[in-house]
Amino acid sequence: MGVISEALCNSEDQTIKRFRENFPDVWEPLLKILDEVGSRQVRAVESRLAPLEQASNQEHRVKFEAILNRNVPDWKQVYADPNWTAWLSKIDRYGMKRMDSFRSADARFDAQTIVNLIADFKREMGGPVQGINIGVPGDPVARSFIHEFARDLSRGKYKGREKEAEAIQAKIDAATAAGKILNQ
Repeated sequence: MGVISEALCNSEDQTIKRFRENFPDVWEPLLKILDEVGSRQVRAVESRLAPLEQASNQEHRVKFEAILNRNVPDWKQVYADPNWTAWLSKIDRYGMKRMDSFRSADARFDAQTIVNLIADFKREMGGPVQGINIGVPGDPVARSFIHEFARDLSRGKYKGREKEAEAIQAKIDAATAAGKILNQ
């Protein structure tokens, strides 16, 4: 039984109940048709959303890696270090497997957590932590401000003011990494 037919069969609506009782020979085929149409519509919507979701994930990944590049320039070398994997397999001071924290942060494009993990790794391995920007995450940024900035940037309003645009983008990146984007 599909979602539509289940909803109709469980409906308390009097009109639907009367139809179900008065036309039992039509009821079952009608449910089947409605479920098939509903399933086709869901598949059509899913197929249209899949490329958008993929593009969004790619965009987030690019921003995520830009933040890592800016805050931990050697993050790719750290990822390739065999000690990194061994270190991640251990339990952190909060009782969680570091690998779980790493995977969760990576899936959420949470660059600040990755930066912090790499800094902890380097500290414990006795390596230099310089070059890692683990400063206090940025101030909150309103989603409306981000949209306005992106629109202005695409319209060329920051031509000749690239340093200002870079500073604004850095502020947005820091807020994103810290999870401080406000829905305003």
